[in-house]
Amino acid sequence: MNWLERHLGVALVGAGIIHTLFGLTMYDRSVPVALWRDGLLNSVGPSGKRSEWLWFTTAGGLLIGTGLLARRHFRRTGTLPAAFGASLLATALDDGVLQPASGVWLVAAEGFVALRIAARRPIGTSFAARSSGGASIASTA
Repeated sequence: MNWLERHLGVALVGAGIIHTLFGLTMYDRSVPVALWRDGLLNSVGPSGKRSEWLWFTTAGGLLIGTGLLARRHFRRTGTLPAAFGASLLATALDDGVLQPASGVWLVAAEGFVALRIAARRPIGTSFAARSSGGASIASTA
């Protein structure tokens, strides 16, 4: 298992921090100040600098939370669910088609890594059996 596989959660957190910082530095302080001045509620609108700022900061926060969750799950179980990798990959491919010149391909790579981690879990074994060294529930039934 390589470094990225062991630290995928940290890589996702890093991507989230970069995404958030990009959103915070790409726009000057006038955007969040304008949101505050307009009362926050329904102050973004469907397009423009405000919606872009919101997208960068929200997606960054979600990547950070996802990375922390993946890190914790991997530390406890030694693997990740295949659905986790598939959802990262599907989202990245969808967004990559719509906006190819973006950083979403980093998330696609992280999705492939998560799927690779999930594929290492022996079929027919439970997480508890793998961590305790005992037989799985399926094999004792």
